[in-house]
Amino acid sequence: MVAGISRDARKDGASHAGNGFDMGRTNGNDGCVMTAIETNKDVLRIELIDSFHVRWPSVLSQIDRDGGRGRLRVERDDWLRARQCLLVAFRGDEDVIGYAVFHLAPGIKRLEDKRPAVEAHLDDLAVRTGLGQADVRQLLLEAAREHALSLNVRKLVDFA
Repeated sequence: MVAGISRDARKDGASHAGNGFDMGRTNGNDGCVMTAIETNKDVLRIELIDSFHVRWPSVLSQIDRDGGRGRLRVERDDWLRARQCLLVAFRGDEDVIGYAVFHLAPGIKRLEDKRPAVEAHLDDLAVRTGLGQADVRQLLLEAAREHALSLNVRKLVDFA
């Protein structure tokens, strides 16, 4: 049986039967894109992180520790480039258990298009080994797709 989901996260939420998680989106000031609660575990949170986020220094150091910095487009002064989006999965309050990162790029505009074409390219999707690794990976991929589509991208590249 899957535990309940927080009241804020129930707005626009969806139950994903079979993967052990209830998911929902929040639009709070904490930048949370998705919250999932797993039975008998801590809350799994997926947050959109950028250089201004309060957790940026610790997230960057944990990604460095896991060898994932090469996929981030980080400037010399540790600033994440504006065209790159980083979604991070946290278990509990601090532990980074995975992340998905993608960048936005111009696409091919058709003559009938009124707006510029934008594509989202998945750069990396990494999850620490452990229980629920496949579920966390799927949740991160879903959150990355959802966020990219909210930015009105026309095409998702390598999001399979």
